[in-house]
Amino acid sequence: MLTLTLIFSLLSGQSVLGAGISLSETIYQNLDVPFEIQVGDSAQFTNGAEITILNVEDSRCPADALCVWQGEAKISINVIKDSQDLGNLVLSTLEEKTTQSFDSFTIKLVQVQPYPYSSKEIQLSDYSITLVVSDTHIAMSPLKQYLSGIAIDKIVCSADLQLIMKKTNGKPACVKPDSVAKLIERGWAVHVLPEYVKDEPKNSDIFELGKYQITTDTISYNNSTGFLARPSESGSFPGVILIHEWWGLNDNIKDMARNLASHGYTVFAADLYAGQVATTPDGARQLMTSFDAEKGISNIEAVAEFLRTNYGIERLATIGWCFGGTQSLNYALSGNELDATIIYYGQPVTDQDRLSMINWPVLGIFGGKDQSITVETVNEFESILNDLGIENEIYIYPDVGHAFANPSGANYAPQETKDAWQNTILFLEKHLKV
Repeated sequence: MLTLTLIFSLLSGQSVLGAGISLSETIYQNLDVPFEIQVGDSAQFTNGAEITILNVEDSRCPADALCVWQGEAKISINVIKDSQDLGNLVLSTLEEKTTQSFDSFTIKLVQVQPYPYSSKEIQLSDYSITLVVSDTHIAMSPLKQYLSGIAIDKIVCSADLQLIMKKTNGKPACVKPDSVAKLIERGWAVHVLPEYVKDEPKNSDIFELGKYQITTDTISYNNSTGFLARPSESGSFPGVILIHEWWGLNDNIKDMARNLASHGYTVFAADLYAGQVATTPDGARQLMTSFDAEKGISNIEAVAEFLRTNYGIERLATIGWCFGGTQSLNYALSGNELDATIIYYGQPVTDQDRLSMINWPVLGIFGGKDQSITVETVNEFESILNDLGIENEIYIYPDVGHAFANPSGANYAPQETKDAWQNTILFLEKHLKV
């Protein structure tokens, strides 16, 4: 645990922070609009509230270690309302600790940068904290926030609602948490995920490679360009089709293809976005809302045909993450034959007739704190698979949220990701290498 402590000293009547940061700047902000503020700065609002950032405390790897930050970031804030000191409070990046409400207003922590990733030692002056102060009784609607230019992943819902995006137009909506999974399953809504961070730690940094040296290539097919990774030595190897997240076929997915190929598989990372890759939620939203599900199935069919024709693949599996997990399951339900299906927090299907199309093993990886795919929905999915006699392995990691296996997302959980990947390797060994 690294603690950055605020130190006050009175020099010539001036309060001074450690690391040479002075309490001198005051920011004037409107209510209901997210804003950035740094340690030592104050913000005043039209309702008479004033907040001052006192301290940042976080848990992370030492600056000289090759690892990924974990834990939480805590922000200490002093609050004044109408010249009355309401005391200090602590907000945290942990979901249940992001908001503090007072009689007439609410303070919500939206994000902390550069937490949770950084490649250097962090000073107090490096932190940028995004907050929103809202009138408890009159909050700006999600659509109004969106139309005013607020990024979709920064939009704030009231405390009892959760943010999703409408599939039809990509606009935000705040709905009850127990409705989210149902709306996504019905195709009315899509996930809102954290900002994608380029050039940060990759899953390949924590996974052990297999025994095979690999060779890679780019493959043009079906108006797309996929990424192929396979063992360099001659021989017959099972095939795996990788399906990307809503970001597109990026470097992380290619790294996963390389890693899996080193364990003795011919791996084809499909491109369902025809070469487009997003690095922001807004960009991913545009790609996702314009995605044609039927063309997606045809795309994966083309990959399967390519592998069977060019590499003599006899046993084949699909695997996908989030958007890709949903597509992995959709392909299994489309009438195409496979030998295994793997889903990383893709939307489960709970229609027994549709699931009866599957007659091969299914591996499902989910997060217990995923608000868009509830534990109840996953349990129902597993129960129906069991009732149909479909062999399955369903893992719910209780302390992680959606997209926990994405190293460039705010929910990244390295240890759970490593365990999930080990379960994936064992599952493939069991059902493809027979």
